[in-house]
Amino acid sequence: IVKLSAGRSARSPFILTESFGRFASGRQFLIDSEFMDNVYDERAWTYGINLFKNFEIGNTSWELIMDVYRTDFQRHTVFNIEDPLKIKIQTLQGPAFSNSFQIDLVTNWLDNLKSSISIKGDQTFTTYDGETLRDPFIPKWVLLQNIAYNLPSEKLRADFTLTIRGPSRIPSTNNRRPEQSPAYATLNAQVTYAPNAGHELYIGGENLNVFRQSNPIIRPDDIVQSDVNSPATLFDASMIWGPIFGPRVYLGYRYTLFRHDS
Repeated sequence: IVKLSAGRSARSPFILTESFGRFASGRQFLIDSEFMDNVYDERAWTYGINLFKNFEIGNTSWELIMDVYRTDFQRHTVFNIEDPLKIKIQTLQGPAFSNSFQIDLVTNWLDNLKSSISIKGDQTFTTYDGETLRDPFIPKWVLLQNIAYNLPSEKLRADFTLTIRGPSRIPSTNNRRPEQSPAYATLNAQVTYAPNAGHELYIGGENLNVFRQSNPIIRPDDIVQSDVNSPATLFDASMIWGPIFGPRVYLGYRYTLFRHDS
């Protein structure tokens, strides 16, 4: 099955809430005068193709799903953090576009064992101060592997997900950080026990491989800067590209009030 799609989208930007994470720094916050004079909805054209195919290898059935999309922005709010001393809110002055693809491969190895693998790639570019650059903190690619197992009685379910994120661009920090982040992996898992209809107990964990971004905060001991004009003394907690906490474990109970049995 092949599907083609195209459409135009519009949205109203919320500049404060959408840039909230950038305020965790000593940067000066600036709103461009042209932006204030021409506040408008963001607009973009999106084109895409979707492919879905079932096939068999031996006695195993497979599903292949492929999506490829292109988005061209005509009106776009730019959150510019390329200057290590400033956060600038601007109107788009140049090209901005996104190319993305995703491929999913799903199979049932056994009656109760389902496996899926996905890869996603993103090329998202925006014009910053006259230069078209890859948008910061967006991984170039993401690889995801999921394995789900159910006992025949369906009283016990287990789900494991491995996610590998590729490198992403880091804005200028006056040479205090590399130009891009490394690839890294996180492992999540959950086990669910359903003793009877409507009742479920579950336990799970996130980031079980204990990956953390090292030294995520620049100059954490100098929140009040002695020299606000020097990038070398800039406190900045906004250059986050990966997990900053260790593993998290959760336990819960779920009760379904209304059930529909097919």
